[in-house]
Amino acid sequence: MKLMNAEVGEAFGAGYADFFNFVMTFANVRSLVVMSYASEYAKFVRRHLGKQPELADGLSETQIGEAEKKLGFQLPVSVRDYYKIAGNLPELNRAHNQLLDIPGFLADNDFWIFMEENQEVVSWGIKTKDLASSDPEVWQRVNSNPPEWYSEEMTFSEFIVQALDLR
Repeated sequence: MKLMNAEVGEAFGAGYADFFNFVMTFANVRSLVVMSYASEYAKFVRRHLGKQPELADGLSETQIGEAEKKLGFQLPVSVRDYYKIAGNLPELNRAHNQLLDIPGFLADNDFWIFMEENQEVVSWGIKTKDLASSDPEVWQRVNSNPPEWYSEEMTFSEFIVQALDLR
């Protein structure tokens, strides 16, 4: 890192070296945040199923990428990580409320629905404008006529663990 930092400083001046350090620090912090979603989801699986998550318990990067192409957007990091760790675990994802398969996400005006309540009284989604966030806010839709949306005041990573908590 110091060699690269020195090379950047020599090539572009000290200001660029400082900028390079900032970018590398930001990238390292982002990696820690991203890793924390996966590790929290893995703890969730261990707590409820008494086993270490296996590759078959989640979706592959290829499966997620193909689903994203069908949807027309990239999923937030926290959503992708959940599906990578536990997307194939019906004992968690369909024990009560129904987590939708990624290609089955439903569009509703400015929201993408990812989960339905077991009696279909409510659904949960993410605002389309928040899809670029790594851990977007979750909204609940009351399936009345007309439907009404309310903030859960939680991010996806907080919500999914609470909503699927079987204890």
